[in-house]
Amino acid sequence: ADAKPPIAPFSAFEEKRRVVDRNPQAYIDSNAANTRNANDYFLLGRAYLLTAKYTEARQAFTEAKIRLSQVEPGSSQTLANEIAMAT
Repeated sequence: ADAKPPIAPFSAFEEKRRVVDRNPQAYIDSNAANTRNANDYFLLGRAYLLTAKYTEARQAFTEAKIRLSQVEPGSSQTLANEIAMAT
């Protein structure tokens, strides 16, 4: 059987999620001004959630949800599920 290598965008997203989980405040400090797409807003929302900044988290998750059409079709449902669980 042919083993497929990990999908690059998925791997990059998972690595960023781990960075958020390790130090959410550092992620906020270095990325809050650079959010561009649904993934960025989701990760920022996650960082806010982990730092008990619930209003900011909800705003970021809402923006991520609005931008779901920017995500690859195979990943959009997964991200939508993550947003739903976080909110």
